[in-house]
Amino acid sequence: MNCLRALKTFFALLALTLALASAAQAQATRTFISGTGDDAFPCSRTAPCRTFAGAFLKTAINGEINVLDAGSFGTLNITKSITVDGNAAHAGVLTSTNTGFVVNIAGGNADDPHRSARLRNLSINGAGTSGGVGTRVGIDGVRFFSGLSLFIENVVINDMSQDGVEVNGSFADANAMNLVLDNVQIRNCNRGLSALHNHFSGQVVAKLNNVRIHACAEGILGNGRTRINVRDSLVTHCATGLRQSGGDNVMNIDDVFVSYATTALESDADSTMRVSDTVITQNATGLSANGGTITSLSGNSVSGNSVNGAFTGAAVPKT
Repeated sequence: MNCLRALKTFFALLALTLALASAAQAQATRTFISGTGDDAFPCSRTAPCRTFAGAFLKTAINGEINVLDAGSFGTLNITKSITVDGNAAHAGVLTSTNTGFVVNIAGGNADDPHRSARLRNLSINGAGTSGGVGTRVGIDGVRFFSGLSLFIENVVINDMSQDGVEVNGSFADANAMNLVLDNVQIRNCNRGLSALHNHFSGQVVAKLNNVRIHACAEGILGNGRTRINVRDSLVTHCATGLRQSGGDNVMNIDDVFVSYATTALESDADSTMRVSDTVITQNATGLSANGGTITSLSGNSVSGNSVNGAFTGAAVPKT
């Protein structure tokens, strides 16, 4: 009898092991979603899933989720390296009372050393009807808590009650967090980009290229332990254009147009801005060094503001 019971237990464990192995093998390196799909499907091109969350479960580490047609595919909590690509459909994410994408890729998984998320060709919309037509009910477009890198490319983010993109580094993770925004539009949010690392030796390293931020309370905020590089970009109709607060912040600004702000550039204590080939015009205040430094490298135009303000660092040639 004991032998029979032991055999039953052995075969039950074997069946469970095989089932788990089969489930792991079922994860594909490329999955597909469609407005006519179903999350019960295998997420193949001919049998696509319906939501990002459904496809995520069936996509392997460092795999890719592709969108086949236009539609809204839900929010997603990203806990492993993956690419989400809206393809030509420019897939929609409606973030009513929620955050569009949360990136929280913790360390410790030997199968996921890169801890990297890639978001491409997406429209993330936080508008809703709660409280009246045109209310912003989405929270953040993208929130980056943990991981080594996040790439956001060809993405439009609208109508968030908090941030278009928020980097809020974990207290438990001292690694640098790398953020790349390329060809991104952020409109009608409380802040376009807010960056902070909470670990005392951590750092956020952000690279922004061809980023357009419009009608936010703050365009770009470095809020502690940040290195932010902004080039070939536009910040308009924001109460504050680019600001550094907290401590240990450096912002390099090259070929940026800042207009229609209460304050275009503001650098608080223990913060440094280096500015080159940038136009700052038609703002209430152009430059405000509030205990920090704003250094002109070369080629800047600060004119046509109610108060232009002045650079605090000596002008030096751009290298």
